Amino acid sequence: MDKPSEEIQTLNYLIQSLGNQVNESSNQITSLQQSARGLVSSGDYESLIQKGPEVESDSSENEVNRSEEEGESIQALEKERIQLVMDIQKQDFITEKLLELNEQNSGIVESFQEFVQHRNQMRKDDESNENDRLKYFNESIMDPKISLLDVNIKEMNHAVQKLELYYKSLSEEIIQENKTILSDDYQKNLKILISSLNAVFNRYVTSDPTLQNEKI
Repeated sequence: MDKPSEEIQTLNYLIQSLGNQVNESSNQITSLQQSARGLVSSGDYESLIQKGPEVESDSSENEVNRSEEEGESIQALEKERIQLVMDIQKQDFITEKLLELNEQNSGIVESFQEFVQHRNQMRKDDESNENDRLKYFNESIMDPKISLLDVNIKEMNHAVQKLELYYKSLSEEIIQENKTILSDDYQKNLKILISSLNAVFNRYVTSDPTLQNEKI
């Protein structure tokens, strides 16, 4: 597996982990909201969410007929209510930021994926261009030279064959001539020719006094 694929898988894993954390936070918020709704009425709950935490009311001080224990219980519930509202608002804020972060990371992953795809496409285009250049070089330069070389080789082989045939024919002629020269008939004819030439020469010398002293 190449490095870009590993990076994409790592980013997808981080986004999935972040999504799981957001889901867990949402579950915790839901649980807190259900607990808060159990402490107050639905109308009071919505009012508390909109208004936020308030300072403790002085109404308990005006109720002089309530016992001290009942007043402490009310104060404790009020503190729990205030803390619960603050926790809910905090969780809402965290959830909102986590969702924003998740959206940003999704955008980063998409941008990175587009970059990887674009880079892969560029790589394919470069390979295609290189193949086209190699094909052009082979077709326009190498193939014609190879064809010409094949033609030259065929012509050279043909010339060599002709030369071999000529050499063979010449050798046969030389051998035949040697056989003819060494034959008895040839030697006999040669002697007759030499005798005839000598006779002609002698007649020529006899007819010309200036050449009478010459000898064959």
